[in-house]
Amino acid sequence: MKYGQHTGTIKETDWAYLAGILDGDGCFYIRKASNSSGYDFLIQVVQRDIAIIHYLKKTFGGATSLIGYRIGYGK
Repeated sequence: MKYGQHTGTIKETDWAYLAGILDGDGCFYIRKASNSSGYDFLIQVVQRDIAIIHYLKKTFGGATSLIGYRIGYGK
């Protein structure tokens, strides 16, 4: 899997926005890597607003996936 590259210099306001998103909708975890004897460090954000996910990927890089999405869920 190829991970996205961030778009360049990350501004202080972007870091502050990321902190707020992670505080409300994110988590950090470590898991044993499936293809080696090492470990993976992951940051996960669960968010219904896909624009926020696109912003995070464009600004900070990484990979995204859509899991368990249902139209109207949580409204």
